[in-house]
Amino acid sequence: MSLTKTQIEAIANIIKERFTRFTYEALGERALTPAEIEELSASGLVRNNLRNLVADPVILGKVLALMPPSARSISYDELLSFVNKNGIPLTEVEQQSIDYATEHAGQYISGIRDMAIRDVRAMSARSSGEALRKVQEGVSEAIANRETTSELKTRLFDTLDDRTRDWQRVAHTEMNTAIQNGIYQEIRDKSPSGGDQLVFKRPAPDACKYCKKLYLDVDGVTPKIFKMTELAESNIGMKAPDWQPTIGSVHPWCHCQLYVLPEGFSFVKKRVATEPVRGFKTGQVVEESKFSSLGEKDKSKVKWDAVLAYTGETRSE
Repeated sequence: MSLTKTQIEAIANIIKERFTRFTYEALGERALTPAEIEELSASGLVRNNLRNLVADPVILGKVLALMPPSARSISYDELLSFVNKNGIPLTEVEQQSIDYATEHAGQYISGIRDMAIRDVRAMSARSSGEALRKVQEGVSEAIANRETTSELKTRLFDTLDDRTRDWQRVAHTEMNTAIQNGIYQEIRDKSPSGGDQLVFKRPAPDACKYCKKLYLDVDGVTPKIFKMTELAESNIGMKAPDWQPTIGSVHPWCHCQLYVLPEGFSFVKKRVATEPVRGFKTGQVVEESKFSSLGEKDKSKVKWDAVLAYTGETRSE
């Protein structure tokens, strides 16, 4: 079975409509063109009570910047409730940053939408190709199951799994970058040192090799210390070997978090229990005298880590 040109264009229009509606619901009118807004308005889909999925993370990031690392385990719902009750004012610069990020995210989504539409249109030119085979299988199975036209449209959209993954990647990366920018702005505005405030990022144990190289010393555990002005805005357009430490995401799917280095504090290497051992809870420092008395099984649960401690030291220039 082959799809006609009319059917291909109908699928392309479905994809365009879904992406436009999603962009509006997630980012608002600023992320759309006037023509797209007019189309939504004609369909009765324009409303006033929208949330901006770029602005929200920036505001939440500002709140997180005021919390100690130990308190960052607060749930999203609890944090959002706090913001709604107390209100978090934005400076003019912060609002401009959010506007830019919103438009930037909208351009990302539009790019994915256009690639998805190109994929669908290309199906008509390669009827024996893998993409059309998937669509044909979806149509055949739908007929066999006597599905409705609406369900068939859903099946066709689901075959574009690569574009779905593209969107998930963009959503995760842009969300993390927005949160980190909110944290950055709050630290910069509240710190007496301004852009000279010392900060660090601590990659998770399963972080990629690039983030570990950028944010950890050669020992692989001690975070590098930066002035805020030493962090790049992004690595967009750069190849991996040229990536730099950034305010937001180093790369797609990055989730490294920005923290303040309190004045007089430094990282000191200590043995830390990675899980409960005799006499120690997970995360507790195990002093050398205690470590030597542990059995081999318990010793295997204790690893070297960098512990933030008051030393009275400051970073030398």
